[in-house]
Amino acid sequence: MRSLFRALFAKSFVFSGSALFARSFAAPRTRRALGRRRRGFRTSPGFDLLEQRAMLAADDIVVSLSANRVVMTLDTLGTTISDLHTNYNSVTNVLSITASTAGAISTKQSINGIKIDGKTDQILVDLSTIKTFVGISVVGAAGQDAVTIGPGGVNLAAVTKGNAAQGLSIDTGAGVSDSIVVANSVATKGDGALTFTTAGKGPTSGIQLGAELRAPTGAATFQGEVTVTENVSLSAGGAIAFSSTVDGARRLTASAGGPITFSGAVGGRVPLQGI
Repeated sequence: MRSLFRALFAKSFVFSGSALFARSFAAPRTRRALGRRRRGFRTSPGFDLLEQRAMLAADDIVVSLSANRVVMTLDTLGTTISDLHTNYNSVTNVLSITASTAGAISTKQSINGIKIDGKTDQILVDLSTIKTFVGISVVGAAGQDAVTIGPGGVNLAAVTKGNAAQGLSIDTGAGVSDSIVVANSVATKGDGALTFTTAGKGPTSGIQLGAELRAPTGAATFQGEVTVTENVSLSAGGAIAFSSTVDGARRLTASAGGPITFSGAVGGRVPLQGI
């Protein structure tokens, strides 16, 4: 009986360290992330793999389609999108949304008209299928999130298919170190609104404005602390609203078809060169 028990125990131990055991803990959307090896981190079989998965899962993005809007929901532990930009192919009617992240991009279920290219961190949106596409939303949570508008920017004004109004909304959630960095230009389409929301505070967090923003006939809303990092031109066909402070040793040029509202101090921490 003792020998039989030892044999069963040995088999159980070998199974727990096997590749099958490791795979059972790897959700499908994180397997690509698990395949990446971070500098200075060594992977060993068994429970060490769980630690690696926990480290990488914080960068995951889950894509969904809500009321014909592409929604990127960020992991609750925090996510960094180091390069968010778009490119539209008018021949194929495909809008590619690049959202570079250290983790994985996935969908909870297949979405007709949307494909994910995990190698390039691209969300491919077929506007021949999603004919009333209305824009893009990024939604964060309580973890530390950072979203940077990368080279090429977000240009929904160039999209010839979909709804006549296409907007961009970025809300990083409740993290006080969150940031939205506008390093390249952003343009919505028609009445599409431009909305940036963040709880990030301080000179290196919050909303960092460093490039042109345009909402042709829509509104532009900035809910959170704003720092102007370069001379910036902001135009909107509707109203422009700043809900918090605006700082930065640069010039801000704003033009709107509606009222321009500043609800917080302007230049209270770092005076602007002009407005």
